[in-house]
Amino acid sequence: METIELIEFEAKSKHEIPLFSVSVSAGVPVPAESDVDELIDLNEYLIANPKNTFFARINGDSYKHLGIADQDLLITDSEVALRDGNTVLVSLNKELTVKIYRDIKGEKYLQSEDNRFVPVNMKPHLDYQIVGVVTKVIHSF
Repeated sequence: METIELIEFEAKSKHEIPLFSVSVSAGVPVPAESDVDELIDLNEYLIANPKNTFFARINGDSYKHLGIADQDLLITDSEVALRDGNTVLVSLNKELTVKIYRDIKGEKYLQSEDNRFVPVNMKPHLDYQIVGVVTKVIHSF
């Protein structure tokens, strides 16, 4: 059974990491301090809306067709406008899950990553809440 663990995000401090201008081959690079091209803060690259962003960790591998593996972190933004084809984190019948949002001729659906299942029409009586749009996936190795 797959589970999704929500993780609080706080962008209170800036943490800069060196980005080296040298290319990295298979092996251990030994960059010199003069090779530092710039200092980057991963928050600037990964998070557009810090106040509306949170992380969710995936436990299980049923989302691999979406490029999401076991233990990956989903960077999710609750203020991104929904568009057809977005990968979304949704509370469906009080359980968190990942689905593909579909807007087909004005009808809204939640589609499973497994094409064997029919998309679920998001009729008013369906117990769901879109928690946010997945904007990035951080893979664990």
